[in-house]
Amino acid sequence: MINVISIYNDTGVSTGSLHHTIHTCEQLWPRARIKTIAAAAIIQANELDATEVLVFPGGADIPYRKALNGIGNDNIRAFIESGKTVLGICAGSYYLSGEVQFALGTSIEVHEKRELKFFSGIARGPHISPFDYQSLTGVKAVAVHRKGLEPLRLYYHGGGCFLNASKAHNTRVIATYDAEGKDAAIIECKVGKGKAILSALHVEYDPMLGHSDLKSINNQLRLEDGRRRALFQSLLS
Repeated sequence: MINVISIYNDTGVSTGSLHHTIHTCEQLWPRARIKTIAAAAIIQANELDATEVLVFPGGADIPYRKALNGIGNDNIRAFIESGKTVLGICAGSYYLSGEVQFALGTSIEVHEKRELKFFSGIARGPHISPFDYQSLTGVKAVAVHRKGLEPLRLYYHGGGCFLNASKAHNTRVIATYDAEGKDAAIIECKVGKGKAILSALHVEYDPMLGHSDLKSINNQLRLEDGRRRALFQSLLS
C-alpha cells in the first residue's frame, strides 16, 4: 500500500501535467498523502524519508538538471536504491535517462547527458512530430502496445523513444509505439532495491479535465480512460 506520494514541483514543471498528476494520484490512492516537493527539499534528503513514490511530471527537463545535479540527484539515487519508486513522465522520463536527444537540428535542440541514467541509454524525441512548447501543436491520442493486451490510446505531446531498451541489462519494456515491440514508450528499470518507471506518454492525463481545444482527442481518450487508470496504478504497484 502506498501511503505518501511526492510530486516534483519546481522550475520547468508543466502546470497542466502537475495538475493531472495530482488529480490521478488522488483518484487512485484516496487514502494516501499526495504532496508536492521542490528541488530544495530533495537536496535536504530527509524530506524524502517518508515518501514511497517520487514523480517527475512533464514540462522541460533542463531546469530539472540545473536544480538537481549533484546532491539532489545523489539523494534521488539513494532514495530509489533503498527500495522506493521514481516515476518520470515525458520530460521526467527524459531526465531519468542517460542521454537526451531532443528535436535535433532545430532551434530547440537538446543533446545532453544526464546524471541519474536509471535507463542508461538514449531517450530520443519527439518520437512523433511536430512539437511546440508554447502550443498544443503535436498533441495526439497515440496507441501503445503491450504484450497480450489490446492497444491503449494515451495523451502524447513530445515524448521520446527509449532506444534499444530491450537490450539494457536492468530494463523491462512495458509498452511500445509499434505492434512489433521495437520502439519502447514505457519502461521499468531496476535500480538497487527500487525501480524507475519512465513513460514517454502522459499516463497521468485525465480527459475529463482536458483542455477544451482538444475535444476530439479527449473524446477518444475517454473511451479508454478506465484502462489508462489501471495502467497508471499497475506502474506503481
